[in-house]
Amino acid sequence: MASFEITPQHCHDLGIDAPPRFKPQEEARVVDWLSAVLSPALRKRIGCYRETAAQREYENLAEHIAEYTEIGDRSDWTAWTEGHALNVKPLNVTAQARDLFARGKYVVMLSATILDFATFQRTLGIPDSVQLFSAPSDFPLANRPIIFMPAGDMSRSTIEATIPKLCRLAAQIVAEFNECKGIIHTHSYDLNQQVFSYLRARFGSRIITHGRDKGNRDEAIEQHRASEDASVLVSPSLTEGVDMKDDLARFQIVCKVPYPRLDTYTCERKKRDQHWYQLQTAHSLMQMIGRCVRSKEDHATTFVLDSQFEYFMKRNEGIIPAWWRAAIQTRAKAA
Repeated sequence: MASFEITPQHCHDLGIDAPPRFKPQEEARVVDWLSAVLSPALRKRIGCYRETAAQREYENLAEHIAEYTEIGDRSDWTAWTEGHALNVKPLNVTAQARDLFARGKYVVMLSATILDFATFQRTLGIPDSVQLFSAPSDFPLANRPIIFMPAGDMSRSTIEATIPKLCRLAAQIVAEFNECKGIIHTHSYDLNQQVFSYLRARFGSRIITHGRDKGNRDEAIEQHRASEDASVLVSPSLTEGVDMKDDLARFQIVCKVPYPRLDTYTCERKKRDQHWYQLQTAHSLMQMIGRCVRSKEDHATTFVLDSQFEYFMKRNEGIIPAWWRAAIQTRAKAA
């Protein structure tokens, strides 16, 4: 609702140079460039359009820029250049949430992954008068086992030493489910390529993956759905918006606890609220593991191979629901 990005393509379309390099805490320079260079070019370009999708896109961008440049206090925002694009995002969304909530007499929020309500409430500026209700899962425990089978530590300092063990263990699991479809969550494209290459060499066309280009993921998902073989989809981007119900996935492998990438924005948010960072990880982990068991009748086995999972669960025991923790089982470490 508030963040925006200025890409080199935007600048090319507007007839100006690409954004300069901006570091965090250089908001004054960002505002000067937006006001003196980008906004005049944007207004000129909008005036050339008739009612088109491109005009609406640029009008929306102009509104976001005006909101950012006209506020007096930008301490709750951060702006920086990543790649060749300028990114501007709020670090606190209570103002946007307040505006949204004010549009109705009552606000009802439903989610399977609110988890840490205190952090959720603080992040959105929800008043203490709120009413909270939390329900347990009605999916049978036997249908959704989470097997913790650590291959090793997948944190930055030890990931390269752990990857060979992880690949061998993933291959054992794929072989065990030789007649079933499954998915493997790799969390990053670098890890994805290593896991895919190892498994493809052993299981051939049964192993499917995709690249970064737009549409690649959807094509791979469709290939997996349509395959008559026991295909296994290896991907870093199956956390949300994917329905692998019933025979589309009877097993899944989580290669790495999905801590958010420590980019400029995440680091700034983490400085302000460590609980927010842990909550994002818990959200991603639960969403990721929720791809396969989609109803009370559905069933699938999840394997978590990152030893960091044990540390994460102990540290965040209070925000992970008991019904979810009850599904966790531990097997012996990989050889």
